[in-house]
Amino acid sequence: MNIIKQIKATEYEEAENLENTSELQIRRIEIFHYNSKGEETRCDILDKDGKISCSWFRKYNDDGILIEKFNDIHSSYKMEIDKKGLTIAERFFSNGIEEFSSEYQYDSENKITIETSRNEKTMSEIYYYYDSEKKLSKKVAKNSNRVRTSESLYSNGNLNQISYYNSNFGIPTMVANFFYDKYNNIITQGQYSIMAETFMPGKVTKEQNEYKYDLHNNWIQKINKNNYNKLTLTNREIEYYK
Repeated sequence: MNIIKQIKATEYEEAENLENTSELQIRRIEIFHYNSKGEETRCDILDKDGKISCSWFRKYNDDGILIEKFNDIHSSYKMEIDKKGLTIAERFFSNGIEEFSSEYQYDSENKITIETSRNEKTMSEIYYYYDSEKKLSKKVAKNSNRVRTSESLYSNGNLNQISYYNSNFGIPTMVANFFYDKYNNIITQGQYSIMAETFMPGKVTKEQNEYKYDLHNNWIQKINKNNYNKLTLTNREIEYYK
């Protein structure tokens, strides 16, 4: 069944080349733990010396629906589930005090249509749109003044493009594009700014990812090359249930 039991992801500091990986300095380590149902139960975040700096835990109800995420430094997310098993709200607490929340509205086919986020000072909304096959095709984010701040386009479950807009006037400022391999991992990410005077493309930046996969088509190594040709290596050790 190839159910993942644990993933240990080690990310290293960026380097000019990767000829001698043993000399790379560790940036951070994350260890993800899963139960036999494939549900993530804990994530340990380690510092460069291998000491746990923070752990996040996840709780599920009897139907396998996530109901709470919390860490060991007094922060938590709590979900409200309706009778249909739909998550209608997610609230973030710090030291027991609610700091912000997200609430969700659904259509007759139980697909999210509007996501409303609030804190003490601001409110924003994300509108969801679907294609003829009921797959997510677009998200449009608006601020409390109902000015569009971003528009995201999707295809086959993957984010293809994000357009960012000036939050005061809704004028486009930047566009980011994403391209994927056959395993739905990002291989190229490019973005360019929009010049306010002419609305023409301005500065362009580009990142590329190269992967190695295990026999179960899960990546075990990623090499990221940024716009300045600096390289960042991430290795993943994956353990499966037997």
